[in-house]
Amino acid sequence: ELTFSHCEYLQHITIPNSVTSIGEFAFGWCKFLHQITIPNSVTSIGSNPFGGCSSLTLESQSFRFIVENGLLIDRKAQILISYVGDNENITIPSSVTSIGKSAFESCKSLQQITISNSVTSIGESAFCSCEYLQQITIPNSVTSIGNQAFYNCYRLASVTIGNSVTYIAQEAFYALPALTSITFKGSNPPKSLENVFKAPNENVSVYVPANSIEEYKTKLGGLSSKVKGAIILADDEAYTRESDAEGVAAFYTRNFTNVNWQAIYLPLD
Repeated sequence: ELTFSHCEYLQHITIPNSVTSIGEFAFGWCKFLHQITIPNSVTSIGSNPFGGCSSLTLESQSFRFIVENGLLIDRKAQILISYVGDNENITIPSSVTSIGKSAFESCKSLQQITISNSVTSIGESAFCSCEYLQQITIPNSVTSIGNQAFYNCYRLASVTIGNSVTYIAQEAFYALPALTSITFKGSNPPKSLENVFKAPNENVSVYVPANSIEEYKTKLGGLSSKVKGAIILADDEAYTRESDAEGVAAFYTRNFTNVNWQAIYLPLD
């Protein structure tokens, strides 16, 4: 754990075949480290051992631990351990069921992440301090989100949470000054939303299924006044429902298949 962490002038290292374990953050923030090959002898790897290694090319000789587009994946446990690279857009492959602790922590390049429907959990600090991440959609397959998972994502403006999330740990969405939109797809709120969100932006809106407004208001505490009803359609898009002076609701959409609607106005009742 932290074996070579912050050795910022370390450029080359060879991991011998006698090594069986690489600890948590073992090479973290060695910003001039150029190349590492994981030998086949390695049987365990801790959380994000290569975080902040901005110059690193990571390779693996292991059958269990593979590197796919900069993503270090434990194929046996189906965990995404770490990301090494500078891509702005990243897709989590369907071979992953869990995004591990600190997997993308302080990733400076990341702007957009697509999480596959195979993922069921997002670990502690998984996207902490990804300061250029602008929006996140958590798919319906995810059931739990760890502590400080999206903490201090400075530019994160939009969060959509799938309908299967039952647990969100404390401070998962803290310190998000750009946040303006939170959408919950589930009719039943997660078990606890206490100390989950802290968005300094007073213009933040929280969209929830129209038949669950009161349940969410009870759980959201300080954000209860920001709750607005929404309709979640089959294509998983959320539509805000807000009264205007004439007593109608405005439903805003993006493109449907073969349709390009911009707005529809319907009676509230």
